[in-house]
Amino acid sequence: MLNASLAMSALGAVLCLDDNIVLRIMLAQPIACGSLLGLFMGDLRLGVTVGAVLQLLWLFDIPAGGFITIDYTSCTVIVTALLFISLWSGMPRSGALMIGFPVYLILGTAAGAVSSLLTRLLRRFNEAFAERATQGIANGRFSSVSWNNLLAIVPMFVKHLGLIFLTILFGWLVLLPPLIRLSAHLDCAGSNAFIAGPLIAAGVGIGLRSTRAHGSFLFSGCSMALAFLMVKYAGLQGRGLLGLVLCCCLALTLIWRKVAAR
Repeated sequence: MLNASLAMSALGAVLCLDDNIVLRIMLAQPIACGSLLGLFMGDLRLGVTVGAVLQLLWLFDIPAGGFITIDYTSCTVIVTALLFISLWSGMPRSGALMIGFPVYLILGTAAGAVSSLLTRLLRRFNEAFAERATQGIANGRFSSVSWNNLLAIVPMFVKHLGLIFLTILFGWLVLLPPLIRLSAHLDCAGSNAFIAGPLIAAGVGIGLRSTRAHGSFLFSGCSMALAFLMVKYAGLQGRGLLGLVLCCCLALTLIWRKVAAR
């Protein structure tokens, strides 16, 4: 399990570089990152589930120019890896999705915020490599551009690898044992964890990043309330449930905004 955690951390660190360092082919986006990790670990459905929820949370955050978003790629890697570790540790899939997913999302978001702060610091450090590359061009040593670019990439990779791996270890050793005990008391017979779990996680995620947006808090509350209702009443599950959830949230948000505007 430790080797698998290290492998996922290394793959995640490589995907993080795609965000604003190399390639820029959108592999760092949560939906792509989660899907690749799921495919790598043999459970594509779980990876897509995590990636889809996190993609919605950071759908409009684009790291263009000097703007540095929260490190959603590291967050996606951490959440996906901890879910796999939870399943390998004997935690029921329903418990991993409905209890572990929201908790790991909070941990991953905190790690993503720390990663963004470290990225800002490393960018200042990398200015020295840019100056050396410029001097090399002035002196006719064009190979210095490639070498200094590589030297700038290595610290960023090490930063991502270390932060992701340490966060996964913390979640595994500190958070997972009590979550396994808690999931043993969770009665979710007949519930669709692949719908209820992401709804809870989406509610937690929206609440985390929307401290002043009352409409978003309404979405957050509705998502979690409907998820718990699904767990309590299996009859609420159906093919049209997801559409009903979205329509109800949209209607309530519009009503809220009308009332708040008065």
